[in-house]
Amino acid sequence: MKNKVLQTLGLAQRAGKIVTGDELLFKIDKRKVSLVLLASNASQRTQDEILKKCEAKGMPCLVALSKEELSNAIGKFNRVAVGITDAGFSKLLKSYLENRGE
Repeated sequence: MKNKVLQTLGLAQRAGKIVTGDELLFKIDKRKVSLVLLASNASQRTQDEILKKCEAKGMPCLVALSKEELSNAIGKFNRVAVGITDAGFSKLLKSYLENRGE
């Protein structure tokens, strides 16, 4: 499953459907993101901040992958959270991540 998640993230990045950094926080506030993926090894402060912001806006936020895996998948350096702006990619990623234990 992890490979499918990583490949889908790469495809979403190439399609321009991923936001990171300060732009991610802005897009969460404006409800322009349909899914947030948070690195499992992000700092506790960062995790708390993003989880609270997503919860306040009613946005799904999944803790998955590591910083290194997220960063490599989208071809950027040191990313701890990514937002998916496309509903199709979000649905696909959610299905992969929610079924990863099976």
